[in-house]
Amino acid sequence: MNQQKSSPTVNGNLTRKVIMLHNQGYDCDFSITTDKRVLCLQDNRSFSISEIFIKVIDLCFDEISRSYKYIHTVETCFGDKGLLIDSCICINAFLAHQSGCPWDIVKKNDAVEYRRAG
Repeated sequence: MNQQKSSPTVNGNLTRKVIMLHNQGYDCDFSITTDKRVLCLQDNRSFSISEIFIKVIDLCFDEISRSYKYIHTVETCFGDKGLLIDSCICINAFLAHQSGCPWDIVKKNDAVEYRRAG
């Protein structure tokens, strides 16, 4: 009898969510820079808060770092779509704090969206 041993799934929830979002077209990877800009890791383009839209999607436990990670979608004004995974909530309002830029909070389909006011 030939039985396959199942290997433990690392970051199963996190991985499933990322794959689902990749299938929806969110294929770029983003990070926050020290000067509160959003950097696309594929092509090193840096975006200001006025050029992006960030939405918090989920909170998942990361087995590797043994910490919780927030999954965000990022859409740029140039049509780029991707993910930002961080231990902190990264929202336009947080990034805009330094510049005093106002943002509105919009709840939509169990997610919180932040849009420029006005």
